[in-house]
Amino acid sequence: MDRPEKFVVPQDGDVLLAVVGVWSAWSGRPALDGQGRVEQRWLKAARPEWDRLLDDAQRERAVSRERGDEQARGRAAVTVYLGRVREVHRRLNLDVLGPSGLAGEQPVIELRQVFTPQTCRPFVPHLEEGVRRRLVAVGELVDGEELSRSARELGREEAARRAVAQPVLSVLAQETGRRLVVLGNAGAGKSTLTKYLTLALAGGLSDMPSSLEPLAGPVPVLVELRQYAQPHWRERTIEEFLDHVHVRERMGLPRPVLEGLLESGRAVVVFDGLDEIFDPAVRAQTTRRITAFSAHYRQVRTVVTSRDYGYRSHEFATNNFAQVMLQNLDPGQVETLIRRWYAAAHPEKPQLADRLTERLTERLLSAVRTVRPVAELAGNTLLLTILATIRMGRIIPRERREVYAHAIDVLVERWDKDAKFLTPPAPPTSDVAHALEGLTAGRRLKLLERIARAMQEGARRSALPPTGAGRKSPGRTVRWTKP
Repeated sequence: MDRPEKFVVPQDGDVLLAVVGVWSAWSGRPALDGQGRVEQRWLKAARPEWDRLLDDAQRERAVSRERGDEQARGRAAVTVYLGRVREVHRRLNLDVLGPSGLAGEQPVIELRQVFTPQTCRPFVPHLEEGVRRRLVAVGELVDGEELSRSARELGREEAARRAVAQPVLSVLAQETGRRLVVLGNAGAGKSTLTKYLTLALAGGLSDMPSSLEPLAGPVPVLVELRQYAQPHWRERTIEEFLDHVHVRERMGLPRPVLEGLLESGRAVVVFDGLDEIFDPAVRAQTTRRITAFSAHYRQVRTVVTSRDYGYRSHEFATNNFAQVMLQNLDPGQVETLIRRWYAAAHPEKPQLADRLTERLTERLLSAVRTVRPVAELAGNTLLLTILATIRMGRIIPRERREVYAHAIDVLVERWDKDAKFLTPPAPPTSDVAHALEGLTAGRRLKLLERIARAMQEGARRSALPPTGAGRKSPGRTVRWTKP
């Protein structure tokens, strides 16, 4: 209670004596003389101590009130932040897919309406067979120990292929997924998965999927590594970067609140797009920072996504990260995504949506079932999305060339710039930046054609037997039969 401006002496003598008696017992000092009167010496000695105790009580109350206010402000900040997360990640970015000759203006579709989770299997690092053969040919894989290690790798790869595929959402929520790397091919849906996870933990779904229920409570924090890898952040901490992003984008999560969530383990931190750091040295440095971050905040669940191409597993494996590989959509998942897509594209006319869904779903599924190249496209989440956005009157089996041309147009001309927001390397005056500026879509296509041709020729060369096993050698001619 607050100290009164002036001490009021109780008018009732019995009450006054009771107060003095309690105070005497509390302080351990006798306050009454033999005739039951209050001693003046006691009053003079007790008053300073009484004032001190009142001051201590007042300060304690103020600290408690401030702590309560701080906690209330923290809860309010988290509430604001989660609302912003729902706003930012609610809608799919379909603008990159149209307009074009095949795809018109795109509808507004929310992620929760169409998201179809994939399965995953354990990831095992491996050398491509062509690379392995070339290493053997040049003598870099001749040591018996190296060869036996390669055999062990092949055995682990085969075991991973035979492992039962698990729903990726369940893997994310398992205890073994507390530190997890999710790998996948280009367009496999890694970023979409991270946004869905973030949205789910932020309360952006009508119902939390049962597989993610073990994660209910912690606050999601998404780190886009392509931004963190910019030169001016390479000497700064991940916490500093997140604070900058939250201030710039008005996410409403002050750094003290963020650090409180991290220290208490009440956060799920997702590092998305390790493969979008193109400089191998910077990528390796970022990898070490991620593992150091996870080691410091041991209670925080940490997820990393990357393509498998160019991925180096040693640092993550050393720091007890589980590693899984996203699988292509199976036929049932393909059908589910298509049906959800067309239903979401026509929310204002349910009956029309049902008819179009049945007709168009059957058309696309027929193409998927009967035309192998289309089926291969459909297993990839991004390419299936491109197929789904093609103008409704198209017959995909007859116009595959145009379908492929549209997919290439999206991936070559728009994806990095309009979907991934990748920028040329700094400084803008560098030779690389100038080269990229002049690399138009047409020139990119020509460059990709040359790369594809070189890859095909390289694949054919790697299929040839190594020197001494049927190839020509000086002084003799040896025939070999193609298998």
